[in-house]
Amino acid sequence: MAGLASLFRPSSIAVVGASERAGSRGAELLDNLRSVGFAGAVYPINPNRQTVDGLRSFARLSDVPAPIETVAICVDRDSALAAVRDAVGLGVRAILVLGTGYAEAGGEGARVQGEMADLCRDAGVTLVGPNCLGSWSRLDSVSYWLAPGSSLPLSGIGLVAQSGALASALMEPLSYRGIALDAVATTGNEAGTGVADFVAHFAEDPRINVIGLILESIRAPQQLLAAIRTARSHGKALACLLLGTSEAGRSAALAHTAALVGAGDVARANLTESGALLVDDLAELTEHLVLFSRYPQGLREGLAVTTVSGGGSGLVADLADSAGVPLAALQPGTTNAISGLLLGKSVGNPVDVALAGDVPGVYLDSVAALAADPNVGTVAIGLNLPHAADPVGAQFYAGQVEAAQAALAAGRDAVAFALVPGEPDPAVRAASERAGVPLLLGGREALRAIASATAFRADAPSPAAATTPPAQPAAATRLIGDPAGWDEFEVRAAMASFGIPVVAEALTHSADEAGAAAERVGFPVALKVVATNLAHKSDHGGVRLGLTDPVAVASAYRELARVGGGLDGVEFRGVAVQAMLPSGTELILGARSDAVFGRALVLGWGGLWTESFPSPQVTPIPVSAASAWTVIERLFGAALPRARRIADLESLHATVLAFSAFVSELPETVDVVEINPLILTSGRPGRVTAIDATVRGVVDSAPAPAQRAAVSP
Repeated sequence: MAGLASLFRPSSIAVVGASERAGSRGAELLDNLRSVGFAGAVYPINPNRQTVDGLRSFARLSDVPAPIETVAICVDRDSALAAVRDAVGLGVRAILVLGTGYAEAGGEGARVQGEMADLCRDAGVTLVGPNCLGSWSRLDSVSYWLAPGSSLPLSGIGLVAQSGALASALMEPLSYRGIALDAVATTGNEAGTGVADFVAHFAEDPRINVIGLILESIRAPQQLLAAIRTARSHGKALACLLLGTSEAGRSAALAHTAALVGAGDVARANLTESGALLVDDLAELTEHLVLFSRYPQGLREGLAVTTVSGGGSGLVADLADSAGVPLAALQPGTTNAISGLLLGKSVGNPVDVALAGDVPGVYLDSVAALAADPNVGTVAIGLNLPHAADPVGAQFYAGQVEAAQAALAAGRDAVAFALVPGEPDPAVRAASERAGVPLLLGGREALRAIASATAFRADAPSPAAATTPPAQPAAATRLIGDPAGWDEFEVRAAMASFGIPVVAEALTHSADEAGAAAERVGFPVALKVVATNLAHKSDHGGVRLGLTDPVAVASAYRELARVGGGLDGVEFRGVAVQAMLPSGTELILGARSDAVFGRALVLGWGGLWTESFPSPQVTPIPVSAASAWTVIERLFGAALPRARRIADLESLHATVLAFSAFVSELPETVDVVEINPLILTSGRPGRVTAIDATVRGVVDSAPAPAQRAAVSP
């Protein structure tokens, strides 16, 4: 943190490779420092010049006759390494290496970068880059990159990005609305300092209100999650665009869980759990930053929207539903008042103020009526377009935006948004600035940002709760052994010892044993082949269901013994006799291991149609009690109220926590654990029962078949 303070608030900067050659990084950097009004000392380092841009130049860093706090290096790779050695020897606090050709190029570039990192780490010097475009802070009048619109008002927005190009892609859309980023950090190869360090730095800076984050890779996951929690504990929103989560980046499926949940899902779950607001693209990230720059604490619940189009109202209603932001239920007095303004027209939410263009004042009065409704916390002004074809149309839109002042005067939050993106009309932008209302562009992007801001305010944690990770369930008291070579019967037995309810069953090795077990379990029963490394028994004819008498059981056993004995690549271990359960909701409860974040729990729809409903809920393991409820509630979605009435969700919650404890005790060699299906039967109390269970991804070290009970037909 001290090193980043030296980067953003240095008393002096030496520029290695300073130049007057137009287009060179050394010339641009000097121009940037001048344009933002950097007040510290600047020392150009150029052995071929006596002066650079009116400043005395020095041949080497060691020739500078005063202490140097920060060094910016704008020379080729070999010269850069020498400059790093000199800077470290002089005891500088921070070094920024611009330019390319390092680890991203492989070979010698990787070696040079590694040596730079070792030199700085051993000396306690903060290293930023290489292969980055630079950083700036309008708050501290320092810029190593480009002049960032210092004449615009401060926005409270900080941006951290591994990609300088994508950071650049945000700047122009923001400038359309007169907004400039206050602080930017591009991290490049992260040889020393990474995104987590900059997020933590911005989180601690009281002048930064909202943080944007663009992630391409995650090199220090736990450090990053801790930095995000720090931002949340300080009441700061962090909007994150996570790249590289497509199907092409997913690992091969070892079970349903691995097929349904890829690395991106696990990363998103961890980031969300820590407090990040995830966005899908740059447009959404832009609108989140615009909205939170005006409302850093988020928006009040109870959204009311006005439009001047029936079609627009329908579109907004759909977008709000898709974004997950509920529209306020307007009180009868509100709808009656607005209906009177609209000549008796029926009124809902969104409100179609169809007479806005014909009756002066009707739009403002409608907004005032909405703002007076106690169920309304936020009023959003929906515009058809961000611009108009003529001045009359521009003033029409501007008048709608200015009507939002009635909501602000009533103590409500107010937002304006256009249904389509594009550069806003100057009159509309000016109205937004006069009214003090953020102007968002794009209906989908705007409603997603409004949803995030509403949830952010509603879920604001207490400072004490937000500084540490969520509380975890108590550790299991029974450690389990190495699961290598377990069959699913052994998996279920181990799960049962952790309190996971499993189906009543017995493992049998003869037809007579199967018949006796069926009598004990109780008819009807199911018979299933038990073997190592057999994930889909039904695909191999390894299941018989609904058997109601001993004769049928004996016949089924003999059939399954032949099936099991004929399977290639597995060790047949017997036939399980299981009680048949009443029909119920089939779920999948699984866990998979991620190379970056570790294990994650997955709860989704299960049974034969698991892949047909690929919307599982994911959360990091170990799972807190609160997170367990979250994945359950999100899985059932709109059906949650009915599910609470007809099913024992409390037992499901306890099972999720028990499963988390079980998985936490497994060795790291285990990649995927799965219960599929987990049956949730109706009733209160109802039943939660694990039927099939598997463990995958371990090295097979099972005892030889001769050491196990004999299996006979």
